[in-house]
Amino acid sequence: MSNAKILVFCGLALLVSVGIGILAVPFASVSADRVQQAQIPMPVEDFQQPIAVGHGHGEVSVSQLMEYYVEHPPKVAASAAQGGSAPAAVQFGGC
Repeated sequence: MSNAKILVFCGLALLVSVGIGILAVPFASVSADRVQQAQIPMPVEDFQQPIAVGHGHGEVSVSQLMEYYVEHPPKVAASAAQGGSAPAAVQFGGC
C-alpha cells in the first residue's frame, strides 16, 4: 500500500470519529437544570428505590444502609489511626 492511501485512510477515520463524537454530544450532555438539582443534597428519607446488595441479601433501603453504617463503622487500621503509613499486616487463616 502506498503512503497516500494510508494517509487518506487515517484522515477519513479521524474525520468519521470526530463526526460521530460531534453528533453524540447532545445525547450525552446534561441540562443545566439537572446539574443544579444534582448539587442539592437529598435527605436519606427521599430515596425510594431499594439497593440490591447481592450475595443473597436481597434489596435494602438507603435508610437501612445508613443505619447499618452508623452502627458498624469501617475498621481503621492501627497504623493509619496513629498517623503511620505502614500497611497493615495480612494474616492468613489455616485449618
